[in-house]
Amino acid sequence: MTDLDDTTRRARLRDVRAGMEELHEAALAERNGRVFTTKETLDQIAGEPPK
Repeated sequence: MTDLDDTTRRARLRDVRAGMEELHEAALAERNGRVFTTKETLDQIAGEPPK
């Protein structure tokens, strides 16, 4: 891998990370800061009422 390839890869990773952080912040804001387990998330997607 050349230095240019490595620099490009690192820049892309930084962009992806920034995008993920932005989405995470938006998701927390939509849920008023609540965090859900994977099962709770899957239940919500399936349309099951919360327990």
